[in-house]
Amino acid sequence: MGPGESLWLPLAVSLGQKGLCRECTNFSSAETIVYATAELLAIEYENGILAMEFAAPADAEAILQLERAPVGPYLASGKPTDFQWDDKTLRARLPIPAGKSADHRVRIGIAMEAPETSAFFNDVRRLIAGQKNLVSTSYSSPELAARSRLRLPEGYTATSKPDPEGSINYEIAVPSDAVHGDFANLALEADGMLLGRAHLQLFRPATIRISEAIRMHFGPRTELTPDPPTATIEPKGGSNLEVVVRNNWPSIQTYRLEAAGEGLDFFPAKHEISIGAMDERRYLLRIFAAEGVSGLRDWHLKVTGAAAADLPMRVVLLPRGRTVVWSADLDGDGTPEWIIESSRARAVFSSQDAGRWMEFTSKETGANFLPEQGALAAIGAVEVKAVADKLEITGKGWKRTVSLSDATLTIEQSSPLPADGLTPLKQGNIALFIEHPSATRAVYTLR
Repeated sequence: MGPGESLWLPLAVSLGQKGLCRECTNFSSAETIVYATAELLAIEYENGILAMEFAAPADAEAILQLERAPVGPYLASGKPTDFQWDDKTLRARLPIPAGKSADHRVRIGIAMEAPETSAFFNDVRRLIAGQKNLVSTSYSSPELAARSRLRLPEGYTATSKPDPEGSINYEIAVPSDAVHGDFANLALEADGMLLGRAHLQLFRPATIRISEAIRMHFGPRTELTPDPPTATIEPKGGSNLEVVVRNNWPSIQTYRLEAAGEGLDFFPAKHEISIGAMDERRYLLRIFAAEGVSGLRDWHLKVTGAAAADLPMRVVLLPRGRTVVWSADLDGDGTPEWIIESSRARAVFSSQDAGRWMEFTSKETGANFLPEQGALAAIGAVEVKAVADKLEITGKGWKRTVSLSDATLTIEQSSPLPADGLTPLKQGNIALFIEHPSATRAVYTLR
């Protein structure tokens, strides 16, 4: 395994119906995967064939405890492979080749009983939403292939291209509104009998993210990247944003990207990038703001080539040495949050729960110093607005002013402040210091 990687290795996993394989009706609870040196992802049994899918970064093996000898053959990654059978212990040793794809997936299958007919999906792992996907299938005879049919989820369509050797290549069109990360079930049947199945994950053609996009924090451990992605830039000198493009196709693809936004200049405005199968590449996009432009600005990244998308993005213009106040719905709940930030710290306040203080984050480390429930929460509606570079929160009978200088946040209120429930805290090399000079004033510093 590479640095930072981990595997869940199976140990004494039952092959019976009460285990991980509901279709394994021909196996008893005593028949098991004794162990495997690759991560087990799935088990299926159909038409006499026991199939398993593993994540195998390197060559591995699986040991099966059975009650009868497999009839064979054994296929590993679509190729006939020798396996070892011990008549005394009734154990089979199955070699697992290293997966060649980025996720190391590899499929193996062994015939436990001699099927009269058989059909398989050939090494297919994923489908791309909104695109036509080539899926290859194999059959035990050309006659069976001619009688077979492909079962698809609702909304999917397919055209077939028979092969003289008895295989069929299907071009499967996946709806463009298919959910990224969801799964689709395909099946092959003939003469009213199910012969083979595939459980395939769905992906958008490309996944694009901005490395510098802000994360909204819920306590010290949970974070969410707002949609659309939002990053802070210095307007006059400009700032570099790292655009990460992940190609989700199982083949090399080329993408063309074009950035545009009113009041903003981009370099390069257009960029072409070729990316290997299920891999990602990065490029730097520098953004400048025109004279007189300030606050939160929208822009778009248009993607063509192997994908077609027009992705909304946002930047916050933060002049050097200044504080900026802006508002957006960061958590997608339909209600905007209010943000006050400097080059060293960011604080987020809700427009609900009496102006609850949701987050106080050090930009140096990305650590949030507030608990999951935040601070200064109460019942009641408030009015929130920006007053120059400060935040003003008005409730029934009180007014609260929030200011931020460098990494020091000051909260002042026209009436005594409620208890914040906070204590001094250190995370990494940054600590939170708290002062209460008076009942109506509190000072919070990160240093």
